[in-house]
Amino acid sequence: MLNLGEKFEAFIANAPAAVALRAPLQRLLPAEQLDALFNNTAQSQYEKTLLFSTLMTLMFDVTLKSTASLRKSYLHHRTIVPVSLAAVYQKTNNLEPNIAAELVRYSFKRLRPALRQNDGEKAPLVPGLRTIIVDGNHFGGTQHRLVGTRRHQASPLPGFVLALYDPQCERVFDLLPCEDGHAQDRTLLPELVERIQANDLLVGDRNFCTIDFLYAIPLVSQRLSQKA
Repeated sequence: MLNLGEKFEAFIANAPAAVALRAPLQRLLPAEQLDALFNNTAQSQYEKTLLFSTLMTLMFDVTLKSTASLRKSYLHHRTIVPVSLAAVYQKTNNLEPNIAAELVRYSFKRLRPALRQNDGEKAPLVPGLRTIIVDGNHFGGTQHRLVGTRRHQASPLPGFVLALYDPQCERVFDLLPCEDGHAQDRTLLPELVERIQANDLLVGDRNFCTIDFLYAIPLVSQRLSQKA
């Protein structure tokens, strides 16, 4: 049996589920790949002292509920973060939405081979077609931190996202983010049209049944046939 050392064995003994989840995350999402993703996707942001991979390390702890907040995660990893807490918040607050979307796409591409090797994919719902379930979601309201919203009872909505879900893999494989918290599904239909490929079967609610969108689908088929 492989001996990983007393310290690592203690983690396995006390938190086996956390180790089982963290290990593949570090293997499938290495730091150099995350930094390359950021540099290839960001339009206005850039890496200087605080790397995107370091920020992801902090956010992993919050997402996996190892720590309750970004501040506590920062304090826990203080030795590897070369900037102040204020700089971490500034970097996080200014992350471009397309970076999060590209991270979802990249993660899906990296994880899908592992799903196939472990029989994690189901049979297609409709043979010969790629079924995509499309739905929108508003992010939860935030605390009243903005001066203009502190007197209002309702929490400000930080944004909206249109998620593309693959029922065969049971994973979200693409996102269409929007910083307008009051947007809805129809706001992002023009961008959704650009995501449609040949042999796609879209499943959505009535918000997607607009004349413009339904008429756009035959045009997509025509465009794809011309490329072929």
